[in-house]
Amino acid sequence: MLLGIEHQITFKYDDFISESWMELRMEPKHSMDQSVGSFFLAIGPPAKVFRYQDWMGNTVHHFSVADFHEEVKVLAKSVVETHPRVVPLEELRCHPVPRSEAGPLLEWLRFGGPIVRSAALTELASKVKAPDGSIGHLVAEISDIVRGALTYMPGVTTYSSTTEDALRLGRGVCQDFAQVMIGLLRLLGVPARYVSGYLHVVREGHEISESHAWLE
Repeated sequence: MLLGIEHQITFKYDDFISESWMELRMEPKHSMDQSVGSFFLAIGPPAKVFRYQDWMGNTVHHFSVADFHEEVKVLAKSVVETHPRVVPLEELRCHPVPRSEAGPLLEWLRFGGPIVRSAALTELASKVKAPDGSIGHLVAEISDIVRGALTYMPGVTTYSSTTEDALRLGRGVCQDFAQVMIGLLRLLGVPARYVSGYLHVVREGHEISESHAWLE
């Protein structure tokens, strides 16, 4: 699928400020699942933009505005061709990774930030009964467990809510479902990380894009 992506951000301040310094991770990444045809970035007020690659291979653009201003605007445009490889869960026969052998995946087995290693999460993990312990079976079963533990309900959690908050309330949105599932996978030795992006849906005959969260 060929996608044209336009992303706009506006930062508005209550008063004039003398300096801004920002990092942007907005350029799509070349991977086995997608190819980037073009990328365009515009900044206002005008600023000289520098770039580097971070430790995950993402392109980072950074700039500063060293003059009085009350807003900063960012516009990014990309053309991306996707060619995803869909792997059925039942074909994922590999097994969880011991921490001592995780290597570069160790980052995705750690707890921190909104993903809290709590008694509630451990109790939920105890319900996992995957017979052969393969990752495919674990992911399928954990997905069912999370679906049973949480009810989708906007407005009860915020961007700063933790997995403990979501499990205590028994409610949340896509962010909470993804974070709880990541926590369960990490507890059971499956490296997982948070992903955010857009979901393209059709409502009342119109195609729209909504922000969404899931996991890898």
